[in-house]
Amino acid sequence: MMKLLVLSLVGVAVCLCSAIPTSTQDKTPRFLFANVTGGGTYQSGAHALFQATVSDKDDEVQNDDWKFCTWTRLKDNSFCQFSYVCDGFLCDIGSGDFSIETVCSPALRSRVKFEGEDPNYHNRRCGLQFDSLNRDDSSLWRVEIEECKITGCGSSDGNDIRINANINVTVV
Repeated sequence: MMKLLVLSLVGVAVCLCSAIPTSTQDKTPRFLFANVTGGGTYQSGAHALFQATVSDKDDEVQNDDWKFCTWTRLKDNSFCQFSYVCDGFLCDIGSGDFSIETVCSPALRSRVKFEGEDPNYHNRRCGLQFDSLNRDDSSLWRVEIEECKITGCGSSDGNDIRINANINVTVV
């Protein structure tokens, strides 16, 4: 009887382990940057769009939406974080009303807005749009994007797998 109980518990443990997605076990990103744009030299007062687009490695639409996207001005750590959120009782299976929530540090809060795709269709592009750059924006900027935890991206958390890239911005 005890031997049967031990074998049953081992079988349950094996089933639970195999249900964990491979990418969270080995921390290999499911997607990469397709492009990151916006770096360069700008005149003070110019409009600018810093943009990052992610795509899965084999161009199959599996889970290439991002959960969190953060743009950070590295010289003073001013940032804007965009979160892909779902409202509705079926969010856990990826069905609901999706939107983007924005949280920015005070230095950027009133100066920027999110630019991207309709979150109810896709969420692969994360842009930071400026109506008017100023000299404070001269800096190395980092974009960090975290993957959704599960396909459908309805959960409230990412999967802790992030990719990042930098652009250099000079405002004269």
